Amino acid sequence: LINSLRKTSVDARLITYEELIGLGCSWNNKSCQSAPAWVYNTWYWTASAGYYNWLYYVRSDGYFDGNGFDFSYGYGLRPVITISKSDI
Repeated sequence: LINSLRKTSVDARLITYEELIGLGCSWNNKSCQSAPAWVYNTWYWTASAGYYNWLYYVRSDGYFDGNGFDFSYGYGLRPVITISKSDI
């Protein structure tokens, strides 16, 4: 990413459960519909593990839940890319 974006400091990772909660997702309601729309406009796995072999995921209808990492449905990965403020 550093070479592609021509920036000196770039980091790529997956969003975490804690970040989703901070953006307005609710585990109790199993929903991200209170978060900004970009949070739930596609289906993706997060970086966070839950119970047993669960990974948390978000769906494009705003549903927020967890499932086994071997669950073979159409979830993708959505990277979080961080660029140093000095590179902007």
